[in-house]
Amino acid sequence: MPAAVAVAAIVSTVVSVASAYMQYQAAESAEDAAHNAEVERRQQAEYQKQMAAENAKAIEEQAQAEAEQIRLAGDRTKKTQRALAAKAGMNINEGTALDLQNETDLLVQKDVGTVLGNAKKKSNMMLMQGTSDAMQINADASAIGEQGKQNLNAATAQSLFTVANTAASGYKDYNKTQNLLDVNKAQVANESNYRQMGRTNTERSDAYYGEGAYSSGKW
Repeated sequence: MPAAVAVAAIVSTVVSVASAYMQYQAAESAEDAAHNAEVERRQQAEYQKQMAAENAKAIEEQAQAEAEQIRLAGDRTKKTQRALAAKAGMNINEGTALDLQNETDLLVQKDVGTVLGNAKKKSNMMLMQGTSDAMQINADASAIGEQGKQNLNAATAQSLFTVANTAASGYKDYNKTQNLLDVNKAQVANESNYRQMGRTNTERSDAYYGEGAYSSGKW
């Protein structure tokens, strides 16, 4: 019986330690997955910033092209104004003819400024949005990674506690079993001694009084 108890205690210890190790492995796998997710999120955040920068650059380049078209259109308008003024016999470099050309330049500058200004606002907003999105993604990534580390630390601590507690419980069970074994050994030894003493008395009685004297109570 004590041997069976000892075996059961050993089996229970092995099962508990194996279970704790499996829990640790699961937490470790989860931490690896969290780390991979964190890395992926950070790459996504960097991609988000790059895309925002490229889109902002494209907006400004498009605005520059549009501004150039406005300037060219202004130049064509001024050329037409000068031609008409010259045809009318006006000096194109003074008076009304010059005022019309200057007014055209002002309108061109205004339109160019509007186009470039709006593009700058849009590109800045896009950059800000990209940065904000990247920051949020990075924050999520940090939270995922931190949660994975915390779970792994908790699983490690729990595993160590389980192993230590199981070892302590197993040691107590082992001592208890050993005590039972010692008691059983002592009982067996005592019974052996009693039997040996009984055989010795029987032999002495039979030798002196005759065979069967000890059992009949003659001695």
